Amino acid sequence: MKKSFYFLAALLFSFSLANAQITITADDITPINVVAEQTVDENPAASILEGATGNQSWDFSELAEGAVTTFAFLAPGNSPFPNSFPEANLASKQDTSIYVFMVMDDDKIQIIGAEGLFETQGLEVEGKLDFVPGQSLIRFPATFGDAYDEQLQRIAQIEGATINIPSFDSVRLVTSVQRSVKIDAYGQMTTPTGTFETLRSSETEISQNDLFALAAGNWSLFQSFEPDTVITYNWWGNEDNKAFPIVQLEYTLADGSRKATWLKGFVTSVSDLPAIDFQLFPNPAQDYLVVNLPEPVNGQCDVYDLNGRILISKKLSGNELRLELKSIGPGHYYLVLKDGANSVRGLKKFEIMK
Repeated sequence: MKKSFYFLAALLFSFSLANAQITITADDITPINVVAEQTVDENPAASILEGATGNQSWDFSELAEGAVTTFAFLAPGNSPFPNSFPEANLASKQDTSIYVFMVMDDDKIQIIGAEGLFETQGLEVEGKLDFVPGQSLIRFPATFGDAYDEQLQRIAQIEGATINIPSFDSVRLVTSVQRSVKIDAYGQMTTPTGTFETLRSSETEISQNDLFALAAGNWSLFQSFEPDTVITYNWWGNEDNKAFPIVQLEYTLADGSRKATWLKGFVTSVSDLPAIDFQLFPNPAQDYLVVNLPEPVNGQCDVYDLNGRILISKKLSGNELRLELKSIGPGHYYLVLKDGANSVRGLKKFEIMK
């Protein structure tokens, strides 16, 4: 879950990189609704290193593609949990299972909570995660050389029976966090998708996990864990006037592991209108794809590749549409459904196998 918070940080920003003298204020933030895709290299090549501070360049062209995650930003009221965090004015959906809720004002953007389907002990559990106080994604005004520290707690509570601990009514995991963040470098970053002008932040996070249990109406400390330290470097870019983290390099000191999460590209903008739950078949597809809707729609269907290029665009009038795929090679693609006002009403990923 932690990796998704960093990726959220800069997808909202719109600012100009010029001579590395960058200042980001609340006026530079454009809370646009976009769909973006990132992937994870779990074992980065030896050439993938953070390097020094100041004016630098990084060649990360050897990054490998692994598990893929999509993000979409939306109004909190359009999430399945509109009342969970009433003070939130922005939300993000990670794939289809987790929604992250944020507050944006003139001083900062903060994560205040998350809700959805989480993985724990090999199980998928529906739960809620509170950030007390919120975790900063950025503080304003922000520029090269800025730094700040903060302390917070992440609190998750779930029913004991759902995680195979029936002797407890509920369990509560409290993660106490100390964070230190600095914007410490800038320069060109090269990845498998291209070369970008970037601004880098470095972060050290020390976390302490304590597990509490509720039995017979009383909460008690059940187990404490060793502190964990994670060092993360984020390279933010500004491609097409949308700032976003190009690469995130994360070191976990406890086990000596490191991984690199990198942006594959934007798919398209998404609407604040209610989504339409359409179906695609067959999936995987070969020569054709059928789009089936629960009700008639006048609009269009666009097929995008993972770099955001439109490969097919076809008018839609009714509740079913057949798309010919013979001219498209094997791989993963997105079907984007738009209404007559050209607003995005749905998006699904599909695969072509030949």
